[in-house]
Amino acid sequence: MKTRVLLFVFTLIGAASMQAQNLYESLKDVNERWAYEKNLPPEIFELPAEENPIQTHLFWVHRILSERPTDHLNNKQKQNRLTALQHLAQYAEAGVFPKNLYHAKRQPVFIDPYNTYCAVGYLIKTSGHDPLARKISREMNYAYLLDMEMKELNGWVGQSGFTPEELAWIQPGYPAIQNFQSMKAGIDGNVNTIIPLSSGDLLAAGTFDTAGTVAAGSIGNWISGIAGFDWVPFGGTGVEHDVHDMLEWNGNIVVAGDIWQAGSTGIGSSVAMWDGSQWSSIGDFYIGALPNIVYDLEVYNNELYAAGWFRSKINATSMFQNFAKWDGSEWVGIGTPNAPVHSLTVHNGKLILGGAFEQIDGVTYNRVAAWDGTQFSTLANGVTNTVYALETHDGNLFAGCQLLSSSQQDTFAVGYFDGSQWTRVIGESWQFSWQTNLQSQSVKALESTPYGLFIGGNIVYPGFGTNGRNLLHYKDGWVGGFGVLDSTVNSLVYMNNNLYIGGEFTHANNGGGMTYMNHITYVDVAAIFSTDELSGAAVALYPNPAQDHAQLTFENPVHVQEITISNIAGQALPIQFNEEGSGRYSMDVSHLSGGTHVLNVRTDAGTLERKLVIVR
Repeated sequence: MKTRVLLFVFTLIGAASMQAQNLYESLKDVNERWAYEKNLPPEIFELPAEENPIQTHLFWVHRILSERPTDHLNNKQKQNRLTALQHLAQYAEAGVFPKNLYHAKRQPVFIDPYNTYCAVGYLIKTSGHDPLARKISREMNYAYLLDMEMKELNGWVGQSGFTPEELAWIQPGYPAIQNFQSMKAGIDGNVNTIIPLSSGDLLAAGTFDTAGTVAAGSIGNWISGIAGFDWVPFGGTGVEHDVHDMLEWNGNIVVAGDIWQAGSTGIGSSVAMWDGSQWSSIGDFYIGALPNIVYDLEVYNNELYAAGWFRSKINATSMFQNFAKWDGSEWVGIGTPNAPVHSLTVHNGKLILGGAFEQIDGVTYNRVAAWDGTQFSTLANGVTNTVYALETHDGNLFAGCQLLSSSQQDTFAVGYFDGSQWTRVIGESWQFSWQTNLQSQSVKALESTPYGLFIGGNIVYPGFGTNGRNLLHYKDGWVGGFGVLDSTVNSLVYMNNNLYIGGEFTHANNGGGMTYMNHITYVDVAAIFSTDELSGAAVALYPNPAQDHAQLTFENPVHVQEITISNIAGQALPIQFNEEGSGRYSMDVSHLSGGTHVLNVRTDAGTLERKLVIVR
């Protein structure tokens, strides 16, 4: 087996890396115990990540454990260890691993509904103790090995020749079937903002030339047509240069950033408006060597506000800096934050500002302030670090920040204000991407959904079973990883049950490895987090999208009485299903055309409805 691993290593060395993540970080995503192991082979820190992270993890653990001394073991333990390592090599080589069907985050799965054993479960089974593996699956199927308390398991470990820590190192966490979806060819540059339109379409903007296969000057329009969704240009030739935010206002689209031209129209304030047929500039800022960048826009009391790093023109009626309101004819000042303002949101009837500023008009606010249309007010003592994102969730105001220290309790990457005080959300185990320096390690996007708060940025959240890279999820006081993307997430938008994700990333991990997305993707979070009227039963539909066959699996078996399916137009279509046992039902969908379908299932315990995408 050592020969196989060496060949595998040389293949890795010669392979072209499609993502920036290195092998060590990829292995930690599979099992955080890599961070506790000492004297690892140096090439682990030098090689790029591989396309099959679980298989790669098992190959490397097998190699390292095979080389460890066993002088401390008795003869029986030595033999058991040697035999188990041979079985582990065969298991890794086969490459068939459990599916995490019932959890939205990376999770151990001892035996899945398809009777696929995890690595440790397989070692127990092949040692002649399959009843023990089955018992663990029944009682602790999703537990971490070091958390399992079972006398029979302790006895097996004692004779296995492995330490509990070594077995815990073998045990992978299996990623959720997230099904990040590509949006045609994606976008050929960074996406800074995504907004839903009242028409049901979507706009994505940033710094790019092409959306899908069409020319798009930093703005692309994702629309639904006869052949499905596709990219089309927006606003003629678009804008020059960087777009940081957009919004829909009075039937028009307002675009802001570091913009000097929209179509053939010169822009004097970095804020432009598209009325459906032509571009116009919204006012003027100072023109000179100093920056004029608008980071965020917000409508408050039907008035347009801009925040960023800018100042008023020299002959302005009302002087301002970094924060201004459009009065219909010109930008007017309503306060002068002493540093850039990065984010605006409306919360509890007030306009909230977040950024790098400490003061407004000489009064200390510490990076967050509230404007009620007449005056500013503080939010407790403010926050310690620069604020990049603001969002209302569960009635509280959440802030996403730059984190300079993970140990100080008065700093946080994500925290919330309940009306009287700030509470830190992120715990001591918060880390950031190895790809960038400390000054750029931040939370850049927050999005509230019925399924929790999603967190995006240049971030890593470690912890076995809950790793996330640049995309996290918060619900009921608990933070965990939701996805693994290879670079920064700048924007998150929830629309029609989907979470749309834009940023600097090019790849997202769909469970079997990194998949090319090109700066924008989406995932159906309703399908992942939805609950059904089946006494809380967990239900999985896999694969989804499907081609010829799909399988419906109930964690707690129920009897299915009828399955019907309809296309997006509501037309009922024929479908055949067969009971495979253990709560599993297979369906033949080979005759269905491509597109989104709705699956309706009637059981003896209730009914459920699921979206099923057919690809052709």
